[in-house]
Amino acid sequence: GSRDGMCVGSNWKLYPSSNDNHSDSNVELLSQSGWISAPQSISPTAGGTSSIILRATDFAGYTSNPQNWSIYLDLAPPTIQTSINSTFLTINATDNCSLGYQLVQWETLGGQSSGWAMYNQTQISIPLPFNGSIVRATIKSFDSVNNSDTTITNWVNTLGSNPQSY
Repeated sequence: GSRDGMCVGSNWKLYPSSNDNHSDSNVELLSQSGWISAPQSISPTAGGTSSIILRATDFAGYTSNPQNWSIYLDLAPPTIQTSINSTFLTINATDNCSLGYQLVQWETLGGQSSGWAMYNQTQISIPLPFNGSIVRATIKSFDSVNNSDTTITNWVNTLGSNPQSY
């Protein structure tokens, strides 16, 4: 699963293993009731911060120093705020871990649409083929562990789309 620093996604798992040069060994997990045999894979059970503490024990009874993984299970998608005017789309996305990237798709009132384009900047010019139309944008924002959210802007007149009299 996805991991970025201490942030992990909902599908993240830790697969513990151990070895010993002189005998067989196994991995133990520190639980509320003490050290127990570790399962084949370990996942966080609730959103937020938690610790996974493991140690190896060999058949002679020797134990390794405990190894601690502090993790933050990020279940929340990024928050997206947008503003659009006749020339620019501004995207302000935030996340409780870190942002990944944004995808933007443009659409005209007449039904023409673009493909998805990846952006990392916050201010995007309305693409030239859509200038002169009434447009809106669909924005998908992804965080570093692949949570996502989507928002759609209001329709806006671009330069050249307003009626003119001569």
